[in-house]
Amino acid sequence: MGRRRRSQKKVTTKKRATVSKVFKCPFCSTDDAVTCKILWRRLSNRQDLTEPIDVFCEWYDACENENLDVRAEEGDEDE
Repeated sequence: MGRRRRSQKKVTTKKRATVSKVFKCPFCSTDDAVTCKILWRRLSNRQDLTEPIDVFCEWYDACENENLDVRAEEGDEDE
């Protein structure tokens, strides 16, 4: 006589948390307007920890600095 088959436990894999690659535009506040894609072959400053969010933050900071420079120049012309 054979034994009863034991039911196998289902193996569940946890989903790995992913960082967003699509962001809201800082200028017009449109959702999903800015997409970051890293072209590794063109990137001369390659690091293993570079993520799309890092690229977006660097771009956003550069835009903020540029806006501050433009505002400072406009303020000097008014005086």
